[in-house]
Amino acid sequence: MVWFIEKAYAFNTKLHKLNNQSLNYLKMATYLIEIPHSGNTFECRQVVKLFVESGSHLLANSYWGCKSGVHKSWFISNFDSREEALQIIPPFLRHAATIIELTTFSKEDMAKFAEIPAP
Repeated sequence: MVWFIEKAYAFNTKLHKLNNQSLNYLKMATYLIEIPHSGNTFECRQVVKLFVESGSHLLANSYWGCKSGVHKSWFISNFDSREEALQIIPPFLRHAATIIELTTFSKEDMAKFAEIPAP
């Protein structure tokens, strides 16, 4: 009976590890989207209006620098790809957008990176 419990535990542990690895592959990447726009008051309002009228889901995750004089908007959201992130941006603003895939690193990852000598 002890043998069976040990084997079942080992199998369950392996299955749990595989499930966690599979979930990591299924996670969507996180992207930061930066969209600059004119500091002209009328044009700034037009950009905001464009987002509102487009119904873009980015509005729920939007940050705007206009009140601080930085006429850019930033959005952080999950997408399957960079191309999918680009498609969510209103067409008129796509040419100016910068899309950056964000990555997090563990403390161990950063320590390993710090050990590599610079070229």
